[in-house]
Amino acid sequence: MRSKGSRARVSREILREPAAGLERFGYRPVQAEFLAAAALLGGYFVRRQYRSFAGCRRGRAEVALLRRAVGHGHATAVVGKALYRLRGASLYRALGPRARGAASRPRARRGVKQRLLALDYFVESSDEGRWLLTATHKAEYFSSLGIPAERFPAAARKRAGKTRAFADGFPMLVQDGGSPTVVLSYAHAGATASAMSKHLERHEALAADLAGMDFGCRWAVLAESPVQFLRLRRAWTQWRGRLERDWSELEYFELRRAVEQRRWDTLTAESVERYATLLAAHQSEGAERRYAAWIESGAPRRSHESCLAGHCAYQEVLLDFDYRAADAVPSRA
Repeated sequence: MRSKGSRARVSREILREPAAGLERFGYRPVQAEFLAAAALLGGYFVRRQYRSFAGCRRGRAEVALLRRAVGHGHATAVVGKALYRLRGASLYRALGPRARGAASRPRARRGVKQRLLALDYFVESSDEGRWLLTATHKAEYFSSLGIPAERFPAAARKRAGKTRAFADGFPMLVQDGGSPTVVLSYAHAGATASAMSKHLERHEALAADLAGMDFGCRWAVLAESPVQFLRLRRAWTQWRGRLERDWSELEYFELRRAVEQRRWDTLTAESVERYATLLAAHQSEGAERRYAAWIESGAPRRSHESCLAGHCAYQEVLLDFDYRAADAVPSRA
């Protein structure tokens, strides 16, 4: 994260294509890049976010952006002159076809705040890596790794009952290197951590496939107050604990099956000792039912060599900015 007082603009490769489509309306490159970022991450922004992105001070530069955006019908003020919503078919057409997977524009106050948190995370983060901002960007990247679409996180649409991959709209960052890592983000703006628990569960299959390719997964959890991290930390600990229990149980199933089939050539003294330990830990009616179901399903093996929990990390990102404008959003903004 850059320091809060930093005003240096960070240029990002993923914004160049959609920004180019906006420049024909007379936007300067930095203006077009910022509008593209705000549009792809949910369609809301506040003035200070542009100042941070452009590295400018309060005054003429932000006024010029707003005057042009409002004049073209691309932005409208929602709360006073603080919070703006992007709009207009011409704006979204200009962003190009790959922007079709942009985060859906929220209407509830909680959703608006989540979009502002996500935009702040993107604006304030360093540029070390490859950003995936839209569902299209994410699907293209993970498909290129050979991960099938059915492993992507999906949420049901309320009206049609259909599913949409990467529906939460939070940005991701791919950090290459000796140990490649996918940084997933979750923006918290609610009273409970239940939404984060669902978010983790939806991304579990994707994280497992990435772990099978020796990718790490790190969750950057975004919040506006340190107090919010207390409940989020509990949700993360519970999820990791379940992964570890599930992995231990699956290891027990595999060893038990080998013993029952008398495959002594595959068992070592260490594995037999491990089996005795796991047998004592997993003696329950529930474990017996799950073992029977596991056998019936064809006894699939673990998809990678170490526990998924060991590939996953947790990072708290405090965004201590003023989000009162989001709290003042009308019910039908």
